[in-house]
Amino acid sequence: MNLKDKKCIASYEEPTRLTSEIKENYLKELSPYWKMDQNGSELRLELSFKSFKKPYSLVQKIAEIAELEKHHPDIHFGWGYLKLLITSHNYRNLYENDFILAAKIDDVLKDFT
Repeated sequence: MNLKDKKCIASYEEPTRLTSEIKENYLKELSPYWKMDQNGSELRLELSFKSFKKPYSLVQKIAEIAELEKHHPDIHFGWGYLKLLITSHNYRNLYENDFILAAKIDDVLKDFT
C-alpha cells in the first residue's frame, strides 16, 4: 500500500521507531522536494512561487489534509515562499505518520508546482 493511501494513526504512546533504512525507503516514495535532516528526525519542504496567492492557496489545502489526518506540520509562508516542517514533536523523531502526511501533501503539490 502506498503511503498516501494510508491513514495517520493517533497514538498517546511512542510509536515503533523506524530504522534509518525504512526512513530512507519512505523518503524515496516522496517527491524530491522533501529533505530529511541528518538525524532522521525532521522532514522539510521549501518551495518558491512568483506570488502570494499560490502559497496561500496551498496552505489552505495542507491545513485541510492535516485536520483530516489529525497530524499537523509547522507551516511558514509569505510572498513567494512556503516552508513545511514535519516531525513527531513529542518524540523528536520521524514515524510512519510523518511520511504519510508528506505523501498526502505531495498529492496536492502537483497542482501548485
